[in-house]
Amino acid sequence: GGGGGGDGDGIDAVSAGGKRKSLRDLPGVEPRALAQALLAHEVRTRLRIGARELLYWNGKDSDTSRCRNVLPLLEHFDRLSYWVAEEVLHLDFNARQRAEMVENWIAVAHESLLLRNFNATFAIVTALRAFYIQRLETAWSMLSKSVMERFRALEEVVAAANNNRAYRKACGRLGEEAYCDAVTVSLKDLATAKMAVKADAKAIKGRADDGGDIPFGKWTQIAHIVTNELLRCQSRPFPSASLSADATLVLLIRHGLACDKTAEQLNEMSQEANLRENQALEESLEEAGFF
Repeated sequence: GGGGGGDGDGIDAVSAGGKRKSLRDLPGVEPRALAQALLAHEVRTRLRIGARELLYWNGKDSDTSRCRNVLPLLEHFDRLSYWVAEEVLHLDFNARQRAEMVENWIAVAHESLLLRNFNATFAIVTALRAFYIQRLETAWSMLSKSVMERFRALEEVVAAANNNRAYRKACGRLGEEAYCDAVTVSLKDLATAKMAVKADAKAIKGRADDGGDIPFGKWTQIAHIVTNELLRCQSRPFPSASLSADATLVLLIRHGLACDKTAEQLNEMSQEANLRENQALEESLEEAGFF
């Protein structure tokens, strides 16, 4: 559990009625505090992983019984992305409230980056870049220039261009510091390297001699490096102060990550939200005498 001693009233606000609560139920939550609670949850998830489990990771063909603690990393990424989208798409929101929620998540992604939690940054930005969030043109148009500049900077960090070059450079600058890597990138790297390791070593070496593919030994080295990245917070732990989290936010995250919305459902929510925003705009223009 988290430290930091959240107050009882906050926990009651999250858990009242035994149903899932959300960020909307806790106005005034600081992005830094939420980012820190997300980091604490992320590290706890990673500490369960054993190096042997990563030996059995082969992407979609993995034996889940042999890498059962790796799968929650991917599930955490997906659930965080869907939770972010669900919060933005709440149908009781008007365009202004939706814009404020988008701005809040941009701030959480930024704070996560400062805390060296690349995984949370990737998950949040992935959610905000999803077509069902980008469709909300009225809400996006309400964001200030500075907020949009911050979002564009975050997009550059998570960009897949040039084999995630910006992200890899950011990791390289951290040297020996603790950080949580972007699990979608690392697991893809690991699966790719292991597929090559399993290939015919002689054939790979032959092509390498002709100036072709990377030789067998290089792929083995890459697999070892990626494994170390995924287990980095075990060998280079974060300071305990970085992992303290308010109990209210720990519970909020638990509720948020219980999001069971699918992409299809989020798309339907987005269509409904967009329709309502357009209707509200037409009504306001009509009241102003433009029609």
